[in-house]
Amino acid sequence: MSDMKPVEEYKILDEPSLEKIRTLSVYYSKRSQLSKAKEELRELLEDALRLAGIFLRMIQGTAEKDELEELEEAPNPFDFEDLVFLTDNTWSEVADVFIMLMQLIMQHESAEKVSEEINYKLNRQFNRISKENIPEWKEKMLNTFLGGR
Repeated sequence: MSDMKPVEEYKILDEPSLEKIRTLSVYYSKRSQLSKAKEELRELLEDALRLAGIFLRMIQGTAEKDELEELEEAPNPFDFEDLVFLTDNTWSEVADVFIMLMQLIMQHESAEKVSEEINYKLNRQFNRISKENIPEWKEKMLNTFLGGR
C-alpha cells in the first residue's frame, strides 16, 4: 500500500465555493442540471474509452505514432499495478461532474441522504476488503482506525 497524504489535504471545496455551487443550483432548473451532469459524465467516459482504445491498439501493434506519444505522456502509463491513462482534460471534466453532482444534491436537498449512502457504501467496501485476509490491509486498518495493536 502506498502512503497517502493526511485526510485534511484532500479537502476539495471551501465555503465560498460551496456557496457559489448553491447559488448555481438555485439558478438552474433541476431538469437542466440533470442533463448537464449526464453530459459531463459522458465526456469523462468518452476520454477514458478513447485512451483504452489506444492502449488496446498498442497491445495489438496497430496504434499510430501520435497515439503512442499521447499514451507515453499520460501519467504513470506503464506501471501495471496502477495502470491509469488520463488525458490533460480529465481533471477539468472531473470538476465539471463534481459541480453538477453537488448542484443536484443541493437542488433536491439530499445532502443527508448522500452522506448516509456514502458512509454505508464505504463501510460495506471496508467489510468486503477485510474478508480478503490481506495482512498489509489488516495492519493498516489496525493502525489507522484502532490506534495500532
